[in-house]
Amino acid sequence: MSAYLIVQLTIEDQAAYDRYQAGFPAVFALANAELLSIDDDPVVVDGEFNASRSVLLKFSSIEDATTWMELPEYKAIAADREAAGPSNAILVRGFDPANFA
Repeated sequence: MSAYLIVQLTIEDQAAYDRYQAGFPAVFALANAELLSIDDDPVVVDGEFNASRSVLLKFSSIEDATTWMELPEYKAIAADREAAGPSNAILVRGFDPANFA
């Protein structure tokens, strides 16, 4: 079942984020995944959004997502993402009609 990584980033150190962003395409190519959205100005329809950027990634499964996030290549660039500022991320399972009550 597909899985989605939803990330909210607050970029406080642009140089660190630029380093992360420069390395991301090559490392993301190692994933069985699709980049669905990067948005610096999302439309807030409920609640508050105080981050600088939102990112939405689609993976084939939760296992593929967690395997990719544990790759040494990803961990190496993730240090710059973490240094860039605070973030929130959730990994959610895709919709399965069989489990909908």
